Amino acid sequence: MFSGLVVPPDAPGYITSLRATLEDKHRGFVPRHAVHLHHAVWLNTRKEDMTCPDFPIAGDYLDYTPDRFFATGKERTRVEFPEGYGYHWDNKPIDRYAYLDVPPLWAMNTHLHWMHGGYPKEVYIRLHLGFTPDADAAGMTDVRPVWFDVDNCSDSEFDVPGPKDPQNDYERTWDYTMPEGGRFVTLGGHLHDGGRRIELFNKTTGEMVYVSDAVYGSKNPANSDWDLRKMTAYSAAPGIEVAAGNELRLTAVYDHSQNWTDVMGIMIGALVVDE
Repeated sequence: MFSGLVVPPDAPGYITSLRATLEDKHRGFVPRHAVHLHHAVWLNTRKEDMTCPDFPIAGDYLDYTPDRFFATGKERTRVEFPEGYGYHWDNKPIDRYAYLDVPPLWAMNTHLHWMHGGYPKEVYIRLHLGFTPDADAAGMTDVRPVWFDVDNCSDSEFDVPGPKDPQNDYERTWDYTMPEGGRFVTLGGHLHDGGRRIELFNKTTGEMVYVSDAVYGSKNPANSDWDLRKMTAYSAAPGIEVAAGNELRLTAVYDHSQNWTDVMGIMIGALVVDE
């Protein structure tokens, strides 16, 4: 488990895509069944998080929660914004802490499980970024990350009790009222083994915003029925509209045939905020 600061791009610009991989010290690929990436999340200290602005994650360094702009897990979902859209990174020092002479940094939190013996003990998470410097970014539209989490402002983990009937779903929900309106141009979910889908529903309008489905494979012979391979994701312009004041419900749906521990139910969206 690691929590700390990492070095971001050294120039301002727009992040246009994000993908994380696991590598050994020789930059070789580390397979999912060798080392399990429980989660990894990156936080931008330059901006404040929308859905949990005052969680004391940064101790005495910041009096607000840094912006949770990207996360991944076993599913390794790639985020790619539609053409002309990106998440703006400003590499200047934080105004209110300029007197500390602290360079702009990203925070990172990750949790890894070594699944079998004989695999390298040194494992690295590489974050691949598509990046357009400000000098080349004329006409780019900035997006605002929105972190939806059924255990928001906590450790994001919960347990699914079991066993129950395999045909039954276990659901965990969380409601959030949007402080700003706009258009979601990307949405994608994060679940663990046993997850079926995660839904974002607009209770105000009665419309489903997006459903991110879990996709399973059979490359792990020890648990082929529940070997999560990816989560479906959305990326399109002009996007899915929401209005300020809309109440959204996030529902994480898990298999209820057995007990699942330390699971998560998260969906991250990129919002183009109404002007």
